[in-house]
Amino acid sequence: MIMKGPQDFRKLVMKSGRDPEARKALLARNAARDLAFNSGSKLVKLREILKEHREDRIFIFTEHNRLVHRISRNFSSLQLPTGPLQKKGIPF
Repeated sequence: MIMKGPQDFRKLVMKSGRDPEARKALLARNAARDLAFNSGSKLVKLREILKEHREDRIFIFTEHNRLVHRISRNFSSLQLPTGPLQKKGIPF
């Protein structure tokens, strides 16, 4: 299957429920994205940025929950906001 756009991806997702090869392809794609978006080099760069801006208030945005948890484990001084205010985009 050649991916030309979002429609093709939707077809792959739907097909993955009944076709083992499609499922295998989808899992491989997810693993590759996970590796790319959660790489250790991002933590190294984040550490550099935090050192440069030690006295500043910094907001870190990511759409990947696993990366959020890695950041919280590696940078214990960070406060991780959670709850309904964060979900509604209301500053805390």
